[in-house]
Amino acid sequence: MSSASHAKENDSLLLSSVDPETDTEFYVPIPVTHDTIMRPWKQWGTPPRMPLSLEQEYKAQDTQTSLREQIESDDANSESQPSTESVGTKSINGSEGAEPTKSRSGSDYSFRDTLGRTFNTKSDAYPLPADMAEHERLSMQHRVFTGLFGGLYPAADMVDEVMNPKDNHTPWVLDLGTGSGGWAIDMAKKFPKAQVVGTDLAPPRLGNVTVPDNCSFEVHDANTPFQKWENAFDFVHCRAMASGLRDRPGFMRNVAKILRPGGVLILSNGTPQLVDGNGVPCRVIEEGKEGFRWIQQWYSACAAAFINNAKMRWTHDFHEIALECPYFDDVTSKMLLMPMGNWFPDETTPKDFQYAADINRYNFIAMVNAFVPLLISDGYRKEVIEYWRSEVAKELMEQKVRTCGAFPCTWCRRSDVVWTPVNSDSTGTV
Repeated sequence: MSSASHAKENDSLLLSSVDPETDTEFYVPIPVTHDTIMRPWKQWGTPPRMPLSLEQEYKAQDTQTSLREQIESDDANSESQPSTESVGTKSINGSEGAEPTKSRSGSDYSFRDTLGRTFNTKSDAYPLPADMAEHERLSMQHRVFTGLFGGLYPAADMVDEVMNPKDNHTPWVLDLGTGSGGWAIDMAKKFPKAQVVGTDLAPPRLGNVTVPDNCSFEVHDANTPFQKWENAFDFVHCRAMASGLRDRPGFMRNVAKILRPGGVLILSNGTPQLVDGNGVPCRVIEEGKEGFRWIQQWYSACAAAFINNAKMRWTHDFHEIALECPYFDDVTSKMLLMPMGNWFPDETTPKDFQYAADINRYNFIAMVNAFVPLLISDGYRKEVIEYWRSEVAKELMEQKVRTCGAFPCTWCRRSDVVWTPVNSDSTGTV
């Protein structure tokens, strides 16, 4: 298929990474230096390149079968757990929670169906689905992050300090944009003496997963102020949801309101810019030319669709916002490179990281499916999207390209500055 056939309904091409509002190219928002890149597979080094003979030998192994077996084993273990009919909320600092998620089926929550997928009804700012297929992908993505981070979060020393207080204080944790609830559930298991709350635009599709007693879920739009929970949380975690935030400085002020002094905030989000193993951005190149990648072309189109339809920017600018906000100290940012495929194995690479990188291929293929309604809404023809999906899957499964997702992470502490609302009205909005 030629490049010309990748036209939208108006027959104009959208194959560049240019932001139509600012006429600037998308970029990796954190400078790529030895001080800012996290390469877990080889600290500050170049990812090892396998000799062709070794590469052929590795590809000959039945890695896909073993991966499926592991996933099926994990799913079987979760399905064997006893059913939990209700997931309620607990009070924090004496205040009752909002309307709880009462059933795993989400029967108490209304959804909307569009183009064969199911979406939340709380906000149109986040344009990806909220159905079982997407939550299964988010559960898979959670496995990827856990393997690549080497745990549930970066900045382990900072987080462990607030999660293991020396007094009898019970740590409270908030997972904003909890998605499938996987991170919140794992965090509750890791810290059984803590209380963990997960919030999102729709309740998690928990299936037969058992929710620990110290974990609960609520429906809440992070674009709106937290009218409760002031000075309540020791750790706020926000991963892969920034594209749904309309006012990021305002969001940071709202989070500051609910964090205790000394509490930790971790924000991480993907970018529409793919990079190679050294953090060098992959350009959007015309089909047929050297360096062309279907996945970068697709990424660029999705980023533009975010702007055109949801009026949101798919970027990570929390480092600068946190630095300018008086409510946060000790601001640090690093870039996690997320390999799409295990194309770098050697004796120094942790097995968990290899496994996570391998799963990441499946995660991105599923992500292509999740973006289909958004691309159709942006004017792309179905046959074009189908062809894209086929080519992206081919690139990833055959490991034709050695590409990483760029995942900036920012963490900081809540300062001692007393929170005050910007507006003088009684709502306390920012």
